[in-house]
Amino acid sequence: QDIALHFGISLSNDSLKRHSYGNIHDEGQTNQTSMDGKGKSRINDISLSLLYNLKLNNKGNRFSLEANYQNNLDKQSNVYSYHDDEEGLGLSMNSDDYKSRINHFSARPQLQLMLGKKAGMMIGSMTSYTNNKNAVLQNSLPQDYRLKGIDHAVFADFRTYLTGKLYLNLGLRYQTDKLEYENPNRKELDFTKNFDGLYPTMNLAYTFDKKKGRMLSLGYRYYQSFPNFGYFFDVKDVHSDNSYSIGNPNLDPEHFHLAELSYTHNKALNVVYSYRRGTDLVQVMTFTEEDNPLVSYTKPENIGENHLHRFSVEIRHTPLPWWF
Repeated sequence: QDIALHFGISLSNDSLKRHSYGNIHDEGQTNQTSMDGKGKSRINDISLSLLYNLKLNNKGNRFSLEANYQNNLDKQSNVYSYHDDEEGLGLSMNSDDYKSRINHFSARPQLQLMLGKKAGMMIGSMTSYTNNKNAVLQNSLPQDYRLKGIDHAVFADFRTYLTGKLYLNLGLRYQTDKLEYENPNRKELDFTKNFDGLYPTMNLAYTFDKKKGRMLSLGYRYYQSFPNFGYFFDVKDVHSDNSYSIGNPNLDPEHFHLAELSYTHNKALNVVYSYRRGTDLVQVMTFTEEDNPLVSYTKPENIGENHLHRFSVEIRHTPLPWWF
C-alpha cells in the first residue's frame, strides 16, 4: 500500500488601483465622468490532500482513495472617488469592503477489478462539499450571504478487448448536485436548487499495427459544468455611478456533448478531429435600467449555444539526437 500527504499554504498581499474615464450622451449633451480607486487585497489559501492506494492481489485489483481539503480567505477594501461634470455635481466618495471564505472538501474512493486477462472494471463514488461565506460592506450598508454546494456521484467504467485488435471502454456516471443560497438581510431571496443527471462516456479503438502504434479511435462524452459561484450572488458590484454588475441566482449548469475521432499513424504522426456542442452556456449580458437609461449593468444568463470544430495534426521529429 502507498500513502501520500500534501500540505500547501499561500499568502498574498496586494495594493489595488483602478481608474476609468467615459462620456455619457443624453439628449444631445455630453457629460464626462471619471473614477479613481485604491485599495488593498489579502488572500490566504491552505490546502491538504491525501492519496491512498491498496494493492489487493497480483492480478491488478486495487483500492484507491483521494481526499482534498481547501480553505481560502479573500479580503478586499477599496475607496473610490467619482467625478461627474453634469450640473457641477463635482466629487463623490464611495467605499466598500469584501470578505469571502471558502471551505471545500472532496473524497473519491474507487475500486479497480480485473475480469480475466482482457477485461477490467472500475467502480467508485465522489462526494464534495463547498461552503462560501461572504460579507460585503458598501458605504456602511452590510450585506451578508452564503452559498453551499453538495455534490454526490457514483460511476462505473468497463473496458475489454472485443477481439485481439478491437478495444471498447464504456462509462456511466450519475451525479446529484444541491445548491443553497442564504441572504440574512433579505430572506425572500433565499433559494435551494437541485440538479441531477446521467453522463455516459464511450471509447472504441481499433489497432491496425501494434508494433508501429497504428490505431484509429472514436470517443464520446456527455458532461456538465457549473457556472462560477460568483455568478449566482445577487449583490451589486459597483464600477461607477453609471455601471454595475449583478449575479443571477436562477442559473443552470452548462451541458456539453463531445465527440472525437483520432488516428495515430505511428509515434511521429497523430491526427485528431473533434466536435463539441454546448447548450445552456452562461453569457454575461449588458442591460440598461428601465427607469434610468443612463445606468447600465451586466448580468449572466443561460442563453448561449456553442458548436466547436477542431482539427489538429501533431508531427514529432528528431533531426539530431539533441534536437526534438
